[in-house]
Amino acid sequence: SGTLYLEDGDQIRGEFAAGQPDGSIQWYQDGKLWYEGGLTELAVDGYGTLYAESGDVIYAGEFSRGTLDGAWLLGLTAGELREAFGEAGLTETDRGDSFLIVNQELGLTALCSYQHGESESQVYRLWLAPEEDSPHRELIPWESLSEADLWAARDQEETPQVTWGRSRCLGFSSFGAGTKARGRPTRRTARWEATGSRASTAMRTAPWSCSARRRTARPRRSAGAGT
Repeated sequence: SGTLYLEDGDQIRGEFAAGQPDGSIQWYQDGKLWYEGGLTELAVDGYGTLYAESGDVIYAGEFSRGTLDGAWLLGLTAGELREAFGEAGLTETDRGDSFLIVNQELGLTALCSYQHGESESQVYRLWLAPEEDSPHRELIPWESLSEADLWAARDQEETPQVTWGRSRCLGFSSFGAGTKARGRPTRRTARWEATGSRASTAMRTAPWSCSARRRTARPRRSAGAGT
């Protein structure tokens, strides 16, 4: 076991093989546990858990190549989504034909349908827009439109729709997610939306707009890393 030191001061602790993390890891930011779970090429991937600065669990679920797994989240019922949010403080707002669940600590807003007959309340649209100074900005892992396009197209059977920009997306500011005043740039946002069946949803998962730091590691490691 050992520790991998990233150039921004973050630390990744766990087992290593050939100098790379192997298996479940613990990712620390400013000395506090931020993430615990799978990792692929220094990107959160597979099942994992996100923590608030207080240590509370604010998300336990699937990740995909550096961000939340939107297709997995879109397959959840509203009740399952609340469970995935763990100890996070949630706000819920009625919108008439649907309702919003907002995880403010994570910066994630989910639009859900109401239960109809035997059909359970379902998540069908998501926005991820962490605060500019939030550690969860790590979950917007793109630096350009081309990177976002390549990310969304990888392992997809059809070309996803990807839009890039700093403008509001689909009235995001009206959903009470902490956007800035009208006429000013909003926070960078990733968006996922169901487009039909769950299978097609997975293929059409697409980021809306995004920016983040590229992850690189320092050459030094603590004793035991890479063994």
